[in-house]
Amino acid sequence: MDCMIGVTDKEKFLYGLYGKEMVLLGGKDIAGMPIPEEDAIFKAIHTGNVTYVEMPKEALGIPFKSIGVPVRVKKVM
Repeated sequence: MDCMIGVTDKEKFLYGLYGKEMVLLGGKDIAGMPIPEEDAIFKAIHTGNVTYVEMPKEALGIPFKSIGVPVRVKKVM
């Protein structure tokens, strides 16, 4: 089983670490790309919950299962 890690802000990918076979968009750097609305990351950001989605091939070039985990940062005063 292979995987990929994507790090985002609230709107776009900041970094993508591909696995051996899990390569999106033919290996294109996804940094700066908007997060697709159907992606689990997008849903996690907007719901605040861990989200699971099966992504179709049409979204990012290959079909895959996506898990979105929101990370919240508290400001320290």
